[in-house]
Amino acid sequence: IVHPDGTLEDEWGVHVRYDRQGRYYRFAHQPLAETPLEEYTFPDLDAPGRFPPPAPGPRSPYARVAGISNLFKGCWHLRGLDRWMMDLLVNVDYAEALLDRMLAWSLALVRRLAGQRVDILGVIGDISMQQGMMISPAVWRRLFKPREAQIVAEARRLGIPHVYFHSDGNPSAILDDLVEIGIDMVDPVQPECVDPAALRRRYGNRLTLHGTISSQHTLPFGSPGDVRTEVEERIRTCGASGGLIIAPNNVVQPDVPLENLLTMYRTVGDVGARAYRPA
Repeated sequence: IVHPDGTLEDEWGVHVRYDRQGRYYRFAHQPLAETPLEEYTFPDLDAPGRFPPPAPGPRSPYARVAGISNLFKGCWHLRGLDRWMMDLLVNVDYAEALLDRMLAWSLALVRRLAGQRVDILGVIGDISMQQGMMISPAVWRRLFKPREAQIVAEARRLGIPHVYFHSDGNPSAILDDLVEIGIDMVDPVQPECVDPAALRRRYGNRLTLHGTISSQHTLPFGSPGDVRTEVEERIRTCGASGGLIIAPNNVVQPDVPLENLLTMYRTVGDVGARAYRPA
C-alpha cells in the first residue's frame, strides 16, 4: 500500500520510506511497537495467488531457491530494532512469545515452500556486523538456536536438500552452532570480516561458501587484474574440491565498473573448470 506521506506498507503492516534513488529504505512504522502481540495477525500464507500450483513433471536442472527471514530479523522488523534488542535482555517473556509465533509461521511457510519443490532454502537476516555479532552468542544460543534448528529440521524432513544461512559481517562466533543444526552453506562470506581460506580449512566439505569476492574493495576500486587475482585465489584456496559458489559478497553498488563485474564471471569460466577437482 502506498500512503499519502510516501511510505510503503507491506502485508506485515511495516511502513518504510525509500531514499531518492529508490535503493534503500528507513523504517517509518513497525506495528508491534504499539500493537499488543495478542492483537496482531500474521499474514495469511494461503492468500490467493501467493503460491502457484506445483509444476508437474521432472524437477528442473536448475536449483530452485527460496528465502525466509531468520527469526531475529523477522521480529526486529515487526518490533523495531531498539525495542527488540531491549526485549532480548529485559523483556524476555515477550521476546519468547513473539519468537514462538514467528517460528510457527515460519514452519508453516517452509512446508508450503517444500510443496513448491524448493532445492535450497535460505534463512536470511543479519545478526552480525563487520567486527562481530550484533547480539551475544549466549543470547543467540539460548533464544534463537533451538528455534532455528526446528526450521532446518523441518526443511530436511520435507525433502529440501540444502539450507543456507545469510548474515552480513562476521558471524564466526556461531558458525559451529549453525553447522551443528544442519546449515550447510553460509553467505555472503565477506573477506573484509572473515578469511574464506580459514573457513575452508576449518569446515572442509561440511560448509559451502557463497560469495567471498570483495564488494567493498576489489570490485569497486580494483583493476580487472585485481579482480582476476582474487577470483583465482578463492578457487585455489577454497574451491579445489568443491564447496565454493563465487559471487560478490554483497549487493553490487553503482560504483562497480562493469568490466570488473564481467571479469569476475569470465575468470570463473576460464579458471574454475580447470581448477575444480572433485574430492
